[in-house]
Parts: sequence; C-alpha cells; structure tokens
Amino acid sequence: MPISTLFFLGAIVALAHTVEAMSGFGSTVISVTLGAQVLPVSQLLAVLVPLNVLMSLYFAWNYRTHIDRKLLLAGILPWMGAGVMGGIVALPFLSGPLLKQGLGALVVLFSLRQLWGLLRGVQTQVLPRWQTAFWLVMSGITHGVYASGGPLLVYALSGTAVDKTTLRSTLSMVWLTLNTLLVITYVSRGQITLNTLQSSLWLLPTLPAGIALGEWLHHKVNERQFRIGVFALLVLAGGALLRG
Repeated sequence: MPISTLFFLGAIVALAHTVEAMSGFGSTVISVTLGAQVLPVSQLLAVLVPLNVLMSLYFAWNYRTHIDRKLLLAGILPWMGAGVMGGIVALPFLSGPLLKQGLGALVVLFSLRQLWGLLRGVQTQVLPRWQTAFWLVMSGITHGVYASGGPLLVYALSGTAVDKTTLRSTLSMVWLTLNTLLVITYVSRGQITLNTLQSSLWLLPTLPAGIALGEWLHHKVNERQFRIGVFALLVLAGGALLRG
C-alpha cells in the first residue's frame, strides 16, 4: 500500500476510532465509507476489522462492569448473529462496484435519517418487539457484508433505557464477538494476509490516539453537535460512493 494512502487512511481511522470511543459504534462504517475512495471495500475490511477487534477488547474489558448482559445475550446476539451468518454467506457473490454502491446507499439513507432527527430534536421511541428483531437481523446482515452493522443496531435499540456508558460497553462486546468471527472468516478466505496485517500494524498508532480523544469527548463534549458533524460528513462520503 502506498505511503500516501496509508497516511490518508491513518487520518480517517483516527477520526473513526474517536467516534467509536465516544459513542460505541461508527468506527468501521466511517473508515470504510471514506477509505473506499482510495481502496476496494474488501481490502479495507481486511485491514480495519482486526484493529476494531483490539479496540473493542479494550472497552469490553475496561468497562466490563457496565455491560448489560441480558441485553447482549438475549436481546442482540441471537438475532444479529443469525444475520451476520447470512451476510458472510452472501459476501462472495457481491461484485466490487455493487459492494461499494450498496454501502453508499446504506450510509446516505441512515445518515440523512439521523440528521433529520438530530436537527428537529425528534424524541426516539421504543420499537415494537418484531421491528426490533427485524432490524437486528438486518444489522447482522449488514455487518456480515460490510462490518458496519452499528447504525442499524443503534436504530434497533431506539429508546432503550440504558445510559451512554452502558450502551457503549455493551456494543463493544457485540463488536468483539462478531468481528472476531469476521476475522476468522477473512483468514479462511485468504482476505487477511501478511500484507494486510502489515497495513493494520502501520495504522495501529491511531488506536490509542482515537481512544484517548474519544474517551475525553464521551465525558466532556455535546454528543448531539458532534454527531451532526459526523453524519453530515457521511452523507457526502456515501454520495461519492454512489457515483462509483
């Protein structure tokens, strides 16, 4: 991978890690959406998912007392895990352009919806149980294909009465579990190689930097304003992917 590309990815990944350290999701969807301007989605996933495993391990361990185990084991993993398996099976049948444009469409639609709600101050409501299950499965499929199930998972949990630290800790355990499964899958399919691991190693310094800044933002900064900026950026990046 060219040095200029690594520096570009490094800046993106540092931003993405900051967002996830603050809110509990968003690292891969930001990295892949912006990084797809310079590299194929499949190559990006092979480089980025191992880094996300390390980040999730940090938060899952350090905030393990905040994990909502009932929500994790009974509410999220059964439905989302089934979806992930479906996404893994479907991934080899998706072409490069289709993968890129599908991700672009998903990101634009979700980001516009989130921006609309944030700007209008719409109060989130608890979804009916069947809708929650549906969106959890869809989140799993999206995660199996793009390793970016966070946006739909957060939507599925709309109105859940957990504080932001509990939500972040629980989501970290979700990503640790599912992304470990993805890493095993990528290795078995030859997507993760010595070359991709070398690129992951080059990007490793972005991890502590993003965690430190994200931790500070988690406790100090107005999350609403920060999210507005992030989702506006994702709309632009997703639109660029749709153009091919």
